[in-house]
Amino acid sequence: MEQKSLKKNAFFSFIKAFMDFVFPVITFPYASRILAPDGIGQVNFSNSITFYFAMLAGLGVGTYATREAARIKEDRNALNKFSKEILVLNLISTCVSYFLFALSLVVVPKFKAYRVLMILSSSTIIFRALSFSWLYNAFEEFKLITLRTSVFQLLSLGFLFVFVRTPDDLIPYMIFGLIAPVGCNAFNLIYARKYVRLNYKGRLELKKHLKPVFIFFAMAFVTSIYETLDSSMLGFLSNDAEVGYYSAAIKINRMVLMLITSLAGVLLPRLSYYSEKNDGEKFYNLVKKSLSMNFLIALPCAAGIFFLSEPLMLLFCGEKYLPAVPAMRVMSFIIIIISAHTILGAQVLPAVKKEKTVFISHALGAVINIVCNSFLILRLGCLGAGIASVLAEFFILVFQAVFFVRHMPCRDVIPYVIRNMLHAVLATAVMSLAVAAVLFFTQNIMLKILLSTLCGALTYGLVLFILRNGCLSDVLMTFKRKVKK
Repeated sequence: MEQKSLKKNAFFSFIKAFMDFVFPVITFPYASRILAPDGIGQVNFSNSITFYFAMLAGLGVGTYATREAARIKEDRNALNKFSKEILVLNLISTCVSYFLFALSLVVVPKFKAYRVLMILSSSTIIFRALSFSWLYNAFEEFKLITLRTSVFQLLSLGFLFVFVRTPDDLIPYMIFGLIAPVGCNAFNLIYARKYVRLNYKGRLELKKHLKPVFIFFAMAFVTSIYETLDSSMLGFLSNDAEVGYYSAAIKINRMVLMLITSLAGVLLPRLSYYSEKNDGEKFYNLVKKSLSMNFLIALPCAAGIFFLSEPLMLLFCGEKYLPAVPAMRVMSFIIIIISAHTILGAQVLPAVKKEKTVFISHALGAVINIVCNSFLILRLGCLGAGIASVLAEFFILVFQAVFFVRHMPCRDVIPYVIRNMLHAVLATAVMSLAVAAVLFFTQNIMLKILLSTLCGALTYGLVLFILRNGCLSDVLMTFKRKVKK
């Protein structure tokens, strides 16, 4: 089977992430001003609760199924059998999830005020579980994924501007948020017939999948602790306004993070393929380049968010959300931390079947997050939730990095990555001085953002060029060859 171009995969994955970035840039400022922190808080709290049930229905098969399907995709009979087995497992988990969801609506008093929003949000449960998104990742169909997502985002954008007009339009805003994910997952389910036949008649072997699936499910569950539990705990321990502030603070950081981690999303199927073929040279060459490029992009982005937190918050959300600025600054460090352990924990280690290590790191990180949230939210509100997230994510990165260095033959990887990381640190420090100077002498919000971004990017690139950075040289050489061609 012909291998798809990894550069093209990365390009389409980046385009999808860019659309995911532009989409909330357009929609969130509009919605946040209409619904105010309380309205945004109610919707996000409802979504954060139903997310757990959707995750249970999905059963953590995404990463596992991508890895295994990438290994056997050349054998269509084996792939058909595997796909049918995963589908049956997901159908069982979806039934269990819906039962528990209905029970929670009856038993938990807090959910009474959010019942309608939560019922609407629960549509993600079945469509996320049965989406077959892992199949498209295994076949590296990143172009199809990008086009599909863009179409449904445009549809939901039109819905938002037509139906969300007043602070009482919480239900239309919830529906707006469901159009893209539900539509994409429904498309995946229908279009999957192009790649597999789900009418496989042979004997199904469900049992052999249970152990790895539950490991990946446990990983997904503990990962969600610091992705959604912050909003959940803020809802229980504080109020809707604090949830709204936190949502605004994390939204902007997550948009930037999404752009960076999109490049890592194409690695798992290719790393799994190299691992299956025992091609260690290509495997570790891809790892060291990915980690190096990650730090070169993540460090300046995090510094930019830190310095531009206030003007960005004013631009995207308005003055009502200024209490979220300190939390946004603290969580800018998450951009560096999560982007790094996304490569290690979500791509490299699962590709070599070290998911148990990833699970342990996330489980310990979840405990740290819960404990820190319990103390800090009561005292600091959304800022406390942000601090707790940074501490938990940093622990996870350190744990995975130590395991990677100690237990994997990566001697050539470490010096290369450290050299590029030091270049990034030095260039970011110089860039920060330039950005701080622009902010000091500029008053207009738009000018602050535009001039700081332009000046910072030019300064950062110039310093890397002076340092003769290897990754930057590779990018420039590739661009030069493309121009000549």
